Amino acid sequence: MKRFEGSACIVTGAGSGIGRATAELLAAEGGEVLAVDIEPSRVQETVQAIKSAGGRASGLVADVALPDAPAAVVDAALAAFGRIDVLCNVAGIGLWKPIASTTRVEWDRVIGVNVASVYFLTQAVAPSMRSVGGGSIVNIASVHSFASWPECGVYAASKGAVLALTRSLALELVDWGIRVNAIAPGTTDTRMVRDGLAEASAQAELEAEAATIPLGRLGRADEIAAAVAFLASPDSSFAVGACLLVDGGMTARL
Repeated sequence: MKRFEGSACIVTGAGSGIGRATAELLAAEGGEVLAVDIEPSRVQETVQAIKSAGGRASGLVADVALPDAPAAVVDAALAAFGRIDVLCNVAGIGLWKPIASTTRVEWDRVIGVNVASVYFLTQAVAPSMRSVGGGSIVNIASVHSFASWPECGVYAASKGAVLALTRSLALELVDWGIRVNAIAPGTTDTRMVRDGLAEASAQAELEAEAATIPLGRLGRADEIAAAVAFLASPDSSFAVGACLLVDGGMTARL
């Protein structure tokens, strides 16, 4: 039996990268997927890819940082599937700037997308999950939840917060039958990572980054999605408040 057969799944950030790979994998394993993203064309692409592969999906265009987004996401999922079993909080943005030039607007935007959306989407889906006997929530933390680089303070703060939220929410919701866990990816070859690089030097910078990873390469979106699916599925039924590092050895190195 497919791991997500009969499960209704929400994936934010589903328009590209880890989010799209996660949405496609959950659908391939039998899940009904609500693909949520801020970019309409990318939502459509993800939904079409899932349907073309024989899966079931609906799409929702939403900015997950906005106050009305959680209710809209839950309403769309219940309208499409009648229940919610899995939430994958994948939506995220980066900011690579020194503290001297970082603005409050930039801070608020990163925290809104990377942290507030995780908290308030969890708040919104939890009652529906409880009503069907429980569910699974997987958040995307980062190696920056544990260690970081210079000029990465806002992003590192946001991902540290995701890890702390994961642990606290896991303890709060476990009595509702809801497991909350996190994945901490290392540098993964995604649009978000490439968008943070100068176009002229992007490939050279990616190769230099890959050389610092013990495995000798960047991660792939499908590799992170596989870890997300593991934590979202009954295969990880004893995992509560856990964070799985999937980083090619980045954080193992002193």
